[in-house]
This record gives sequence, C-alpha cells and structure tokens, in this order.
Amino acid sequence: QAPPPDPKAVEATHEAAQTPTPVETTPAAGSYERAQQIERAAYGLAIRALLESRGFGNVHERTLGVDLDLFRPAAERIDRLPRPVFACVGRVAVEKNLPAFLSLDLPGTKLVVGDGPARAKLERRFPQAVFTGTKHGAELAACYQQADAFVFPSCTETFGNVTLEAMASGLPLVAFNYAAAQQHVRHGATGLLADYGQADDFVAMARELVQLHRARPEAFRAMGTQARSTWCAIRPPACSTRTCARPRWARSGSTDGPPVATPSAFPGNAAPT
Repeated sequence: QAPPPDPKAVEATHEAAQTPTPVETTPAAGSYERAQQIERAAYGLAIRALLESRGFGNVHERTLGVDLDLFRPAAERIDRLPRPVFACVGRVAVEKNLPAFLSLDLPGTKLVVGDGPARAKLERRFPQAVFTGTKHGAELAACYQQADAFVFPSCTETFGNVTLEAMASGLPLVAFNYAAAQQHVRHGATGLLADYGQADDFVAMARELVQLHRARPEAFRAMGTQARSTWCAIRPPACSTRTCARPRWARSGSTDGPPVATPSAFPGNAAPT
C-alpha cells in the first residue's frame, strides 16, 4: 500500500505549480511558443512531484502525436466526391459546434468523419453533407487523403489531436486559435486561425481559404505541404504531454495490483522522454 503523502511535499508542489516561470521578456521570433513550452514543462514537473510524493513510481510523460507513416498525403488522388472536399473529423456531438462548419457556404463537399448522438439530427438538417461514421487506422487516414482542406469548428477541445492528423496528412486548415491549433498552426503559412469563439471570424477564415483555393491553387497546395513539413519537424516532444505513472507496488508479476504498460513511441516519431 502506498504511504500517505507528505503534507510539506504536497504544499511545496502546489507552490511550484503556481509560481510564474521566469521567461525571457525580450520580443523575439518564437518567444511566445517557447514560453508555452516552458510553462507545460513546469506543470509536468509539478505533477510528477505530486505523484511521487503520493507513492507513485516509474512516472513518465507520454507525448501526443501521430503516426507519420499512416497519416500522410495521398500518393494518388481518386475523385470519389465533388471537389474541393472540406473535412471535419471527430465525435458528432453538440459540443463540437458542427453546425458552424456545416452551415458554411463552401463549394464541393463537406465530409464529416465520426459518429455520435447528434449525427441523425445533423444528417436531416444538412442532407448535402457526407457522414461516414467512425473510422480508424487506414480507413481514417484515407478520409484525410480524400480531403483538400480541414475545417475544425470545435471550441471545447482539451487538445484536439485531429489537428495534428490533418497537418500530417498535408491539409491546410481553418480552426479557432486555441489548443493544438494555437500551438502548432502558423496563421497564413500552414492554416488560418480564427479568434477563439468568434463565429464571424471563423466564417471569414473559411471564405479566405476558399478564395485561396480558387485564385491561388499553388499557394493553397503549398500551405498543406508546409503543414506536413512543420509537423514532421516538430515531432511529439514539442507537443503537449500527459503524465502517467503506476504505484510503487505495481511491479511486473506482482499480485498486489494491476500491471501498467510502459508508454511506447509512435511509429516514425521520436520516443517519449
């Protein structure tokens, strides 16, 4: 059984989590992103200290990432749907704000990949959209490859790993400026970011992406290529992390508790640290 936590250690951990991390204040390219990385690292260390003070051992940080061998641009495009295809991937539920995507005046096809309690109602309301249901693995990757762009209207994501999957698949995207998109999308270079929660700005960014596709197709394709290249360069270590651990008694072969697997690296990506 894990020993009771040391009150002084817990208090020190809480103070460390609340203490602002010193960050270089001189304006410089990438300084904001660097500040975010430092903040996430400090938070991870605080969580690690808290877990270890409560008797947990083998604490590791597991990165969020994607399989770059699976999620990649299509070698050959097969036109099964009227183009351009604008895709949105995720749970089909009220909190995902899907009407903001499905109500957009877009040419071609709106493709919704996923399932959930709001699907039947949205299919009736937006009969021109294509709903595929839940897809996994190669089938999910093929949906990204079928698309020309990724449009993500959600304002309730903890992170939003589908943003990384879209980038790895070479898709320019429109999303609100927060969570994964805020961390990894460069506005105007790899996608277009709308002010968080501002519906009018989201519509404006979608229109801008459509105009780019129509008037400057080479620039549109270059945005997707850059999105893929950016994610390949970032790799999971620069991504948000989740801390996982197991109690000290949870050893291999122990009958005192369930075994916990050690996190493994995503194929094609750097191993978590």
